[in-house]
Amino acid sequence: MKSILKICLLSGLILSMGSCRFAARLGGKAAQKATEAATSDKDAQNLTDAEYMQKAENALRELPKFKGKSIMIFQEATFYKDGRISIYLQDPSNPDNIDQYVYKDGSWGEPQPVQLSGDGEMKDNLIPLDKFKFVTVAKIANTWMEKAKALPDYDEEKNPITMVGLGMNTISGEPRIIVPDVETARSKYDVDFNLDGTLKSFEKE
Repeated sequence: MKSILKICLLSGLILSMGSCRFAARLGGKAAQKATEAATSDKDAQNLTDAEYMQKAENALRELPKFKGKSIMIFQEATFYKDGRISIYLQDPSNPDNIDQYVYKDGSWGEPQPVQLSGDGEMKDNLIPLDKFKFVTVAKIANTWMEKAKALPDYDEEKNPITMVGLGMNTISGEPRIIVPDVETARSKYDVDFNLDGTLKSFEKE
């Protein structure tokens, strides 16, 4: 079994995403940015926009630190419906270093250094960006919406898709897609996707 490392980003706010069970600790401006990234504008919906997602990935690949290099995601990337993206990336110049990047208002912010703990191997915690392109998020979100809208009592205004996440399964050590359940007035459905964005299952709970 692969050993999963833990993230600690310097201080008080604890974050978690789905089954990706690590703690992230942020302080000062970093905590403020994380809180903002977790708050989605009610009227926005960028998750289904493939062009938006491709633009964000292109901008990431053009950053001086990553231009012309392979980009490795460390454990987690989270995409919010208001267009914000939070992602942990390995520094290609210093492979032992991990930084958090936040995409907001059409640009990537300055990297926030991350503290790691645990005895896991770095290689077991990395996901190549080439295996999870940002446009996959739009594919997932659109399929989620299609399945939801096919339900007779689904209300998009009350229960929109708010995020799509990529996380490391702490049991298998394999990457997995994380999305909210589809909820209606009378039922709830568990939705599961493959890493390429294809639908794996859609089951009533």
